[in-house]
Amino acid sequence: MLVHVVNYDVTVDGTISPAPNLRLQAALPSGKKPGKMSWSGTLSDMKPLSLDSSSPRDGQSLVVNLDEVRVYRLLSIEME
Repeated sequence: MLVHVVNYDVTVDGTISPAPNLRLQAALPSGKKPGKMSWSGTLSDMKPLSLDSSSPRDGQSLVVNLDEVRVYRLLSIEME
């Protein structure tokens, strides 16, 4: 599953207000569990990301804490 994280807090003149310390909750496809997760907002390699310990245990959603988003980041979640 790919999650596109976009910060729209950018003015017409290009001034960016970064969005720090985001907490994202995502619904999971029925019958699937999250596996390996990675995260990137640059043209570099994806960095590993771990599941938040407070994620719901209902098996239908997950919670991840994300660091600063300037304009765009991509979260990749492999399903098991």
